[in-house]
Amino acid sequence: MAWYECKVTHTVISEDGWKTVTEPYLVEALSVTEAATRITAELEGDGDVTIEGVTRKRFQEVFLEEGEWEHPFYLAKVALTTLDEKSGTEREQTFCYLIEAETLKDAMQRLEAELRGGVSDWELLSLSKSPIVEVVTAEKKAEGAA
Repeated sequence: MAWYECKVTHTVISEDGWKTVTEPYLVEALSVTEAATRITAELEGDGDVTIEGVTRKRFQEVFLEEGEWEHPFYLAKVALTTLDEKSGTEREQTFCYLIEAETLKDAMQRLEAELRGGVSDWELLSLSKSPIVEVVTAEKKAEGAA
């Protein structure tokens, strides 16, 4: 499975009534086609749904809250230092994580908890609020099929 960001234009209810918005959603799928199909099905009741684009996202991991929380998502870029066993040298790699959390501080605490006890040293390069409004996982797909 891979992660795909789907930019979707659809109609939502706001304080001013109905309005058309373009929002990014993150979808776990096997292909671009499956991601587009799944997000269209997910937003089926929202009137006209137009897929503006689908882009593969290379997240090392996505950390979601349990249950039906509707917290914002934060994007963390982390440099991990690993030891190359063949050459015996240290190597630094950059990874991206998506974290669902109520605040920036909570996102940082969740990242620290998830990376604590790892075998390599790590350094936070950046942590920022993501524009992603919802994550559609494979588990959500299985629940809908049941």
